[in-house]
Amino acid sequence: MTNTRLTIFAAMMGASLVLGGCSDTGTDCDSPGDCFAGEVCVDGRCDSPDNNANNTNNVNNVNNVNNSNNANNSNNVNNANNVNNSNNSNNANNSNNGNSNNSNNTNNSNNSNNSNNSNNTNGPACVVDPFDSCADPFEIGGDRNDSWADADRPGSSAGCVFDRDTVRPLDLTFEAKLCHNEAGDWYGQTIVPCDSQTLTVVVRMSPKTMCLPSLYALKLNHGGAAIDCSAQGIECLEENEDKIVRFLEQPASTVRSYYFGVEATDDNTPIDLEYDLSIQVQ
Repeated sequence: MTNTRLTIFAAMMGASLVLGGCSDTGTDCDSPGDCFAGEVCVDGRCDSPDNNANNTNNVNNVNNVNNSNNANNSNNVNNANNVNNSNNSNNANNSNNGNSNNSNNTNNSNNSNNSNNSNNTNGPACVVDPFDSCADPFEIGGDRNDSWADADRPGSSAGCVFDRDTVRPLDLTFEAKLCHNEAGDWYGQTIVPCDSQTLTVVVRMSPKTMCLPSLYALKLNHGGAAIDCSAQGIECLEENEDKIVRFLEQPASTVRSYYFGVEATDDNTPIDLEYDLSIQVQ
């Protein structure tokens, strides 16, 4: 009986010693004396040195991760700065390129203008290179009509042709072309005055090629003598690009021969000009 009690007591003491070897992790403490043997007091809690080392390692790992993240963030910031610098550099390059291109474009424009001026082709479509060829397909019979003496006569006589007081009207329109290698285009018209009626004569030149009105003129000639627009009874008009000459033919007994010419006004600006010419007598 005694031996049995001793055995039970010894087992209980052994269990007590085993249980007393450690405590649940996390017991509150103020100093290492509050903890079981082998434990340490860390941040007010009892803990084993191994756990503390693990915690320290975990903290270090966390710090390392944070440091790594910070490093990454720093790299990101650097990368962002590099991108910004790159963008700024690109913007600077773009700015330089833009200025350079604009300058080049300006130079190209100037070169183009210089080239045009040298070839005398700068301006409206009627202005041409003086070395270009030009054929006038509208000259009647292929004969040149560069002067009033060589004038074509596209229309028949008009006015009081058969009866001294009965008007035979004329309303004629035809195509023509003034070439830069021609002195001009001239056309003749015979007008028979009436005994008592005043005739109205209107000649209109209408360009079909884009051209400045200052580069061409419509002229009037009577019997070989030029008639200026300031002469009495003569009126010269411009309607847009059209040139118009009109006058009154007073009663008379003498047949009149008039000539109408289309000529370039500037010898230094060669033009090829297609146009319509109309002659009205009524």
